[in-house]
Amino acid sequence: MKIFCYGMQKPEIEIFKKSNEKYNFELSFTNDLLTEENMKVLPEGTDAVILFVNCNASKKVLEFYKSKGVKYVVTRTAGFDHVDLKAASDLGYIVGRVPAYSPTAVASLAFADGVSLIRKNAYMFDQTRNGNFKVDENMFAREFSNLTIGILGTGRIGYEAAKY
Repeated sequence: MKIFCYGMQKPEIEIFKKSNEKYNFELSFTNDLLTEENMKVLPEGTDAVILFVNCNASKKVLEFYKSKGVKYVVTRTAGFDHVDLKAASDLGYIVGRVPAYSPTAVASLAFADGVSLIRKNAYMFDQTRNGNFKVDENMFAREFSNLTIGILGTGRIGYEAAKY
């Protein structure tokens, strides 16, 4: 099976290659995200495409894939709003996705980003990067003991975030 993967970063490519050792699929990679402009950059005989979050699997793209014999459309994301599901269904595609993308990874990123915002880390890192080590009024941050943190939704991700 020939598989073409969009939006790939170097660390991912090594993981895909290692995971593919037991299957021996023919994998091709591009760092580019799928667009209607670059959809024709598709290796001949591709059986499946693997998309990433900002790829655009529009009706036009899916029709092109169908005409080229692509049998499978998969996104390596939990969300699928970048895929025209109606067009995919009309063309006979069942779109694969990652419905249980690591809730702990998403929750820890959200938690870390919240901490960074509260502590004003981005501003301080930028000042340091520019060689400015002077403390100014923009660096004073709130203390966690004086805050109430709300979590909207307690699904898998919300639950993990609450544990943090």
